[in-house]
Amino acid sequence: MITLQPPFTATSMAGLSQKVTRGTYTPIPNHFSKDLSNIVKMCLQVKPSNRPLCDKILATPGLLNHMTGTLENLDLQAPEEEVDNNLLATIRCPRNLG
Repeated sequence: MITLQPPFTATSMAGLSQKVTRGTYTPIPNHFSKDLSNIVKMCLQVKPSNRPLCDKILATPGLLNHMTGTLENLDLQAPEEEVDNNLLATIRCPRNLG
């Protein structure tokens, strides 16, 4: 969701299955913070017992700084060439969502 791309991609279902079970994914781009990259790495662990609980994720320094407002206002927009507007156009909301 961070990069507007699926975390695992392959040309076949067998290849996709191998990437998921091995935990092989393309790292997020460098313009995102190292803290965010570390959170993604922690969450995409193959062995479920190695994945962090919510309280550990919420206690990471970068996220704590962001939530408490101690970070400076940063402009972290992705470069225009990396934003796929066609993907954003696929989002639909039902009219009767209420």
